[in-house]
Amino acid sequence: MLRFFMVALTLVAGCGPAVTEGPRTVPKTCEITLAPSPSEVSLPAQTTPARTTGLVAHVVVPYSRIARELEPRVPTRLADERGHDIGVAGSLDLTVDRGPLLVSATDRDLVVRTNLRGQARACTQARGCYATCAPEAVAEVHVPLALTESYGFAQPRVTVKITRGCRIAALGGLVQIDITPTIEARIEPELRKVEQRLASELPSLKPQVVRAYAELGHPRELPLGLGCAYVHPQAITQGPASATDKAVSLRFRLEVSPEVRPHCDAPAPLFAPLVPKLGHDAAMPASDETEISELVPLAAFARAAESTTPVDLGAKVTRVARAEARADADGLWLDATLEGEVCGPSRAHARPAWSSDALGIRLVDARPGSSDRDALAHARLPGDALATFVGAHVAVTPKLTPRGLETGLPALARAAATASPDITVDAQATSVAPGEVRVLDTDVRVGSRVRAQITVTVADEAPKGKRSAP
Repeated sequence: MLRFFMVALTLVAGCGPAVTEGPRTVPKTCEITLAPSPSEVSLPAQTTPARTTGLVAHVVVPYSRIARELEPRVPTRLADERGHDIGVAGSLDLTVDRGPLLVSATDRDLVVRTNLRGQARACTQARGCYATCAPEAVAEVHVPLALTESYGFAQPRVTVKITRGCRIAALGGLVQIDITPTIEARIEPELRKVEQRLASELPSLKPQVVRAYAELGHPRELPLGLGCAYVHPQAITQGPASATDKAVSLRFRLEVSPEVRPHCDAPAPLFAPLVPKLGHDAAMPASDETEISELVPLAAFARAAESTTPVDLGAKVTRVARAEARADADGLWLDATLEGEVCGPSRAHARPAWSSDALGIRLVDARPGSSDRDALAHARLPGDALATFVGAHVAVTPKLTPRGLETGLPALARAAATASPDITVDAQATSVAPGEVRVLDTDVRVGSRVRAQITVTVADEAPKGKRSAP
């Protein structure tokens, strides 16, 4: 699941400014020159971090894989005892062997069941071994599916139920002795040994989690010039488990604040982030909404304004030769230098927002600067010309869009799975939607909200040459 998240940030849906009209010549006569505008009052831009969201994944492990991993770890002979005193009946020799391990699960426990077959002999010095029987039992090992807060397995519990007892005749058949309780008593300490052995074999997953968590804590340069991925992991929670007749499914949620920046400009942490204690949420839903953010530089909006598209001033025409975008608490200011029949400085304020088709970020609620309105009106020109131009023509296409994430999610899952031949990853977007758009000091944070069904399936058989933990 952690590796999947790193790959998720490489989806693209194109980049660069959108220009809706082709080149058009604008006369550079500068018939009207606008005076420099006084600075507009700007409120400080927001500095809030990326939104924390959750990524839920279902880890499916087939019972056949668990059985293969456990078989060599549990001895086939569980008991072998000679000469146990059973009173007037003499002494007892007992061996107990197990059959194949059968794995199943409940919503709480992994259950490993096996049939036990015994061979019991009653012997005396005078008569030798005079009676035999073959007791049978069923042993079950219950391993809690809920991991501990330190990512380990809780102590397994082993129980046994005798399904076929054992009675022998002594003193010439005058006395019938039921040695079933004796056999149960002799099997019990052997089962405790099996319990202890299984407890020592069950691994702690914390070393793997520590490595993966440290990897997620570092920025990662993305291929093809897509930028730099920051994941910001914050918490890991285990949800409810479920079982079918073939596999057990474990549910986990990783809480993160993912974002893509143009460059890996933030310093790497001096120390690896501390792995949080594993939380538990019995009511965790089957999927969660994940918001992936991208930082789009304010300069991208300025470049989008610098086009050959003319700015219609009614009787006059001009174009934006140069532009600069500045952050404001309510949006951004676009300071433009006009060139054409009208030249000089001009200013408009607007708010970035997703377009109606969610393919790009447009500037909405555009309004002219107060001095622009007065200066252009004095020249008998429409004072909202630049604002109208900004709302109609200035747009930027982020690298991450809802549609790109929706169509690219299955391929993304396949790419994540190639990192390990031991797993397959399937991801299907159940819903996508535009996320928040927020202006920061030098960037605009644009988000895409994705709800997906993510399933990580462990292979039925381990790759050759590898032995994984049960």
